Amino acid sequence: MIPISKRIRFIEKWYELDSAFTAAQNICKEKVKKVLDLANVGFRHKAPEFMRMCYKNNLNFSIVSGGCSDIIASMMNQVIDIKNYENFMIYGNEIVFEDNKIKKIEMKINSVGKKMIINNEKVQNRKHIILLGDILPDANIV
Repeated sequence: MIPISKRIRFIEKWYELDSAFTAAQNICKEKVKKVLDLANVGFRHKAPEFMRMCYKNNLNFSIVSGGCSDIIASMMNQVIDIKNYENFMIYGNEIVFEDNKIKKIEMKINSVGKKMIINNEKVQNRKHIILLGDILPDANIV
């Protein structure tokens, strides 16, 4: 098994190359917005109902993802109004624009580094947390 420190270095190098490639495509902000607005997002069975219930009860709802926070926010806004959701937080990578074009994607989170993002302070030492992951190691985050 590859040690986590070495895996993180490989992933960070891949993200660096991916960010440079994306920036070289000269993708403008309007194009990103249009694609997101027109996207037909599919959620898992009953996920929208679960999100609406959390929103209605103002439950703490945090998303930790190796995806881009802008894209995740756009998807979530199709179901709930995250701007008015006091206890909603996205921890994700960020698309950085310069002169209206993607300059880079700031990779803050990767699949093996999610555990380093979530800590007791962020979950306020809660005893009960619902964790939904997309890869098996996600179960070890909290």
